[in-house]
Amino acid sequence: MKKLNTLFALSFVFGLILWSNKALAQTVIYTQNFDANYALPDGWMASDSSWKIDSTNSSTGYTGASGLNNMDISASSARLGYDTLFSSSISTVGYSSITAIWAARNTTHFSDSGSTIAAFLWSVNGGTTWTEASYTENANNSTWAIDNAGTAIALPAGAANQASLQFAWVAKIVYTPSGTYRIDDFNVGGTSTTGIAQLNDNSVYVYTGNSAINVVSRNAVNQKLNVEVYDITGTSVSKATMNNQFMSINASNLSSGIYFVKVGDETQSSVSKVFVR
Repeated sequence: MKKLNTLFALSFVFGLILWSNKALAQTVIYTQNFDANYALPDGWMASDSSWKIDSTNSSTGYTGASGLNNMDISASSARLGYDTLFSSSISTVGYSSITAIWAARNTTHFSDSGSTIAAFLWSVNGGTTWTEASYTENANNSTWAIDNAGTAIALPAGAANQASLQFAWVAKIVYTPSGTYRIDDFNVGGTSTTGIAQLNDNSVYVYTGNSAINVVSRNAVNQKLNVEVYDITGTSVSKATMNNQFMSINASNLSSGIYFVKVGDETQSSVSKVFVR
């Protein structure tokens, strides 16, 4: 018991327990890596002579990079002005806390003459009304990376439980001899609102330390608990069974960044967000 109390104290002192902005269990509702063929995916649309599927400069360098094809717009060949890429309709029925994330490659010369991604938008009424989602675009350094500094973009409550959620990227194109903006591995996530209850917020603590993700149960473990670790893209990176009040998961092979740790059984769960250095 003294050992457990010490762990609790350390977790508070170093701020490595469950973060105050806790996230519930996120499920990948929709994913698109543009690898099926060289035509726009079913339901996707783009203004003429603008966005297209390309196989050069394939995605790499981030967790879950699919490589192969990506979505591309060129500042040297796209139509000048505002060119928009529209996603297909995505159902978020039965899900709350909707998020969106993608990887991007913003080249060094894309913005030489003022080209930029002017807006990322979402709509739930067939495109009649669009709402801008605020995010931070990747630096124009010609390197692939998860956009928005690696953090999923949280959408307002109005995006939840919708039969037809759509997204749009608006590129402002000003001619320059070279320069492109590319998108790959677009994912939409949400928290299921049916069939699962959440564990009491105080029953499980998760924190990092000594190259490990540590899980502590305040209550006696009367049954096995499943512990799953997911990266920011929703990819599972670790699964284990917790039989005692304390478990340590080796994180030495994980890339630095944000991870979600889900602890629970078949009827209830709790998800914590941790940062692995």
